Amino acid sequence: MYNFASGDPHMDAAIETARGTLPAFLDHRLAPEGASQQQTLLKVGVPTLGRSDDRACLGHAFKQMSKGLHRGALVNEPAYEIGLERSEVFEFSRDQITDWAFFGSNGKLYGGYTLRVTVAQHLEAGEGYDFAEPPLPKNW
Repeated sequence: MYNFASGDPHMDAAIETARGTLPAFLDHRLAPEGASQQQTLLKVGVPTLGRSDDRACLGHAFKQMSKGLHRGALVNEPAYEIGLERSEVFEFSRDQITDWAFFGSNGKLYGGYTLRVTVAQHLEAGEGYDFAEPPLPKNW
């Protein structure tokens, strides 16, 4: 996990773009009953225990419970104490979502706005990712 200073302009812009495109992502990547399609990820800010800032964790196999509430399983092992363990299911609000991503049928990663910022500053973080350009599918 790579940390960025609060107020980092590149990361803040990436989060803003991801949140601005989130409605299109949800419209295209959720099944009618609200469950996410395969190869779909959300990055969620979760409050840390004993710290003043949120730490991101990735949720997959998530479901939209209502317009503002989601439930998903934690993909990664948290780097900080957040009261959750890997694979644990947790609920989160739409406001906690800081990014989204999915692997297209072409194998490329769409979205991943914050990951793109991380890779730009830490090349090793991008190993194994083939980013789609543009990040938002053209037919959306």
